Amino acid sequence: MNHTTTPSDLTIESPLARTASPSRALAWLYRLARRAVFFRLQPLRHGAITIVEGHQRHTFGDVTAACPLHATITVHDAHTYADLALGGTIGAADAFRWGLWTCDNLTTLVRIFVQNRELLAGMREDWRR
Repeated sequence: MNHTTTPSDLTIESPLARTASPSRALAWLYRLARRAVFFRLQPLRHGAITIVEGHQRHTFGDVTAACPLHATITVHDAHTYADLALGGTIGAADAFRWGLWTCDNLTTLVRIFVQNRELLAGMREDWRR
């Protein structure tokens, strides 16, 4: 199995190994996982998260006086969504470690998820089914 077709739970030596285009099946999986992640972020109530993909920006939640937190995530590889959807917080951490996504302020991002912990719990429950 080459590095472009590895499942989320296998170790990847280097994120640079993913330079080849994904197969049609993987591209479909990435799109499905992206939709699932975006759907689960829609009800974000406390703080805001912006996801940047190339020239596109998607913002979830709102910055308010009660919760002025905002974090920006830059997705460098679509595999990030599959890691999050299939691996939950561990998958997201692995993808971060591999450099598949970055964040302007990781501490703020964690604080936003703590403020919205029911959303995070809902993600884990939905994706386990």
